[in-house]
Amino acid sequence: MSPIRLKMKGLGIIIIIFLGHLSAPGQLAFEKEIKENTDILLLNEISGNVILKNHSKNAIHIVVDDFKPAPKEAAGLEATFGKNDNTKMGLELTDQNNLLVINGASRQSEQTYTIFIPEKLRLRIKMNSWNDSSWGKKSEYRNKWGHDGIIKCVHLNNETEINSKYHNISVLEPRSPVVINGMMGKIKLHLSEYKNVDIIHISTISGQIELTLDATVSTGISIKSYQGEIFKPAHFKLEDITKAMGSSKLGWQYFQGNFNNGKGKILLESTYGNIILRTPTKDE
Repeated sequence: MSPIRLKMKGLGIIIIIFLGHLSAPGQLAFEKEIKENTDILLLNEISGNVILKNHSKNAIHIVVDDFKPAPKEAAGLEATFGKNDNTKMGLELTDQNNLLVINGASRQSEQTYTIFIPEKLRLRIKMNSWNDSSWGKKSEYRNKWGHDGIIKCVHLNNETEINSKYHNISVLEPRSPVVINGMMGKIKLHLSEYKNVDIIHISTISGQIELTLDATVSTGISIKSYQGEIFKPAHFKLEDITKAMGSSKLGWQYFQGNFNNGKGKILLESTYGNIILRTPTKDE
């Protein structure tokens, strides 16, 4: 990305205009072209918050907020985290045949990475490490276990698989299949339409699942719960098929339903967490 610099003499002001994504003060940006044979992107154990969006470039473009420089005592030195921070923002990018890997390369956990990716890549996210250096602070991203961190996918056309033990996960209007395996974090999914998506499968151990469906969404839905509660609007009709599944004595509950004669498949499963079905609020 090439910046254009405009300097106003006498005022000491430099205005930097970037062609493409804009970088605000305090942000760092990094971009890498994608090889022709690359078809999988893996995000692996990244500390902090991660927001993913599509763009039209054949490149990975990353912008980070609040990534702190080394302390003055360590000026000019590099952090050793078992990874090579070749982005200078706490991330390591490596190419492995058809796989592009973005590894976490920093212990910092209060920064937010916004990652722009092309639609052609299959997205895999693995975040199973504890991610918190701000214990006791209030945070919109903190879950009930005291862990900070969110994975947020916004209008992605990529086939997506997320495996995370602690992060809160938010998926807004996916346009391709989504599989999420969680453990403790909250998982939110918002669908305003359901096109070109064969299946959405969300499972968690003790995290809460919240599914928001617009009135126009057309899909089938299956729900499996052990000790969690299931909440829904009165007009959402679900059939209890627990006995048919032969699981009533084991404690599991099974429900299925269909909205607007849909052919899509949504599977929701939580062992101990609640499952909430809802319609959008006025602000959504």
